[in-house]
Formats: sequence, structure tokens, C-alpha cells
Amino acid sequence: MRGLLLKSWKNILPTFAYYCFFTAVFFAVSIIAKELIYFGFVCVMFSVAVPVASMARDERDGWDKFALASGVTRQKFVLSGYLFALFVMLFSWLLFIVLCAVTGATAENFALFLFFAGASLFAASVVLVLVHKFGVEKARILLIVVFVAVMLVGVGITSVLFGEDRVSLPLFAMPAVVFAVGWAAFAVSCFVSGRICAKKDY
Repeated sequence: MRGLLLKSWKNILPTFAYYCFFTAVFFAVSIIAKELIYFGFVCVMFSVAVPVASMARDERDGWDKFALASGVTRQKFVLSGYLFALFVMLFSWLLFIVLCAVTGATAENFALFLFFAGASLFAASVVLVLVHKFGVEKARILLIVVFVAVMLVGVGITSVLFGEDRVSLPLFAMPAVVFAVGWAAFAVSCFVSGRICAKKDY
């Protein structure tokens, strides 16, 4: 498993500086504007973009066929992709928590963190299933549609929960629901992808 995760990490090294620069820019913008929503959307984007970039490299190199021929089980192959996505999300969540502390450890900031953490899990859940089902290239347009849909829904929900005309719900009610649904979707997605790969002809 560690070898598979290291391979995923190696796949993104050529673009790692770009990810760091992009993260730093939006981290700074969020601090200056005192608006964590900007960085929240970056977290969602990275939860999708980084794992898919790694999987695209594997697909181009024929790594999946090589790994399976080397004795790696299909379940372990799928699980490694989900673990890598989870590590990416955990890192972005850690930065989000640091951002919360820097801009003010308010309840609203941590509610935003909870919401975008759940949104990241949900977005990754949908996208990873599509990639395992159709491959990166065939699923590329669907990935864009899913990403845009998640962004639009996210904008709508954040304006309802945290905007000037927000509804009178308990602050952590909807973020907690989104976070729980995100974890459930991630678990289901991993199971479904495992079933897909079990029947897939590599």
C-alpha cells in the first residue's frame, strides 16, 4: 500500500510547485479579505484535481495494468487511490484550520470549515467513481460538469447559511449534515469503485 501511495505522490511532483503557489495565493487572499469561502473552494478543487491528475498519469503510463500484473489486488489498488485523495483533503483541511485560527477562531469560521470539508469529500466521491468507471479521458467532461455543479450548489448553500440574509438555522446544523453525508458518500464511493474495478478488463 505504501508503494502505491508513494507512486501517487510521485505523479504530482511535476505540478507540486503550481499547487503550492495556487494555495498560497488563495490563502493570502482569504486572510486579506477575511473571507474563508475563497479557500474553501480551493479545498474542494484540490480534492478533485490532485487525485485525478495522479490517476491520469497512471492511465497514460499503463501503471494500473502493471500494478495488477505485479500482484496488487484490485481492492488495494482502488483503496490506495481513495487514501491518497483523503491525504490531500486532510492536508487542505489542516491549512483551513490554520486559516481559521489566523483570521479569528470564531464559530462561523469552523462551521465553514466543516461545510467545505464535507463538500470536498462529496466531490471526490462522485469524481473518483466516474474516473474508475469511464477512465480519466472519457470522464473529463463529466468531471467538469460535476465540479461546476458542486461549486454552484456550494455558493448557494454558503449564501443561505453564512450570508447577510441567512436562514435562522443553528450555525452547525447544515455543515454537520454536509460533513456526515460527505463521509458516507466517500465510503459508498470506495465500495462502488471496488465493484467496478473487480469487473473491469484492464
